[in-house]
Amino acid sequence: MTDEASQRRREGLMRHLKEIEAELSSLAGEIDVQKESAPVAMDASSAPVAEPAARPIVDVIVGTSEHAHLVKAIVDMVNRSYDYSRLSEGEVLGRLRMGDAGIRANRVLHLAMLDGKPVGCMSSTFQPPWTEEGCGHWGLLVVAVEMQGKGVASQLVAAAERRLAGVCHEIQIEYEYTPGDEYSDRLKSWYEGSCGFRCVSGNRRCAGAQFRKCRKETPAELLKVGRYDRLKEIRDLLTSQLNKDSDDTELNEDSESSESSMDE
Repeated sequence: MTDEASQRRREGLMRHLKEIEAELSSLAGEIDVQKESAPVAMDASSAPVAEPAARPIVDVIVGTSEHAHLVKAIVDMVNRSYDYSRLSEGEVLGRLRMGDAGIRANRVLHLAMLDGKPVGCMSSTFQPPWTEEGCGHWGLLVVAVEMQGKGVASQLVAAAERRLAGVCHEIQIEYEYTPGDEYSDRLKSWYEGSCGFRCVSGNRRCAGAQFRKCRKETPAELLKVGRYDRLKEIRDLLTSQLNKDSDDTELNEDSESSESSMDE
C-alpha cells in the first residue's frame, strides 16, 4: 500500500471512529449501559420463580479456541443433560472456534463459568440460514444437572439476547413439546411464558409431539443496549487497526532510516 493510500485509509478509519464515538455518547445518555435485562431466576428443568436472581451466579463468556481444554467437560455436560450423545468433541471444538472471529462471528457458543468450570452453555446466531434478515436465533440451552434451578439458564439467555440485540430486531427458537408431559409443560411455560416467546408454528410429530417454532421482538431498550455493546466492539477494532497502522509506519520509517545509514 502506497503512503498516500495508507493515509487515506487512516483518515477513513478516524472519521468512522469519530462517528462511532458520537453515537456511543448519545446512547450512553439514553440507557443504563451497565444494566442487563433481568430474567426470572429459573432453569428449564424447574418451575418458574417470580423473583429475579439477586446476583449473578456465573460468568457468561463467549467461547473460543482458547477454551479447547474444556471440550470434554462441555461434551459430558451437554450429553448428560440431553441423556443421549447430542454433541461430539469435534462438534464442540468447531463451535468454540467460531468465536475466534470476534465481532465478525455469526454464531458463537456462550459458556456459563463457575470457578473455572463450564456449568452451562448455549448458542446464539445473528443470521441462521432458516430466518429472514434481522431475525436472530438461540438454542442448545444446557445447564449442568447439579446447577439447574439456580438461575444459570436465565443468565445465559440474557447474555445471548443482549448479543443478538446488537444486530437483530427479532429472535427465533425451536423446541419439541409433548402435551401432558411434565418436563415439556415446564419447558413450554418457560419459553412461551417467562421468556416471552410466542408460538408461530407447531407441527405435529409422532406420538403427539409437536415441533414448536417461536419468536419474539427485541425490546426497544435492549436494542439500544445491544447497539451500544456492538459499537464498543467496533470502536475497539478500529482503534486496534489504527494502532497497528501506526506501528507499521514507525517500523517502515526505522527500516528506511537504517538502510539510508548503511548506504552512507
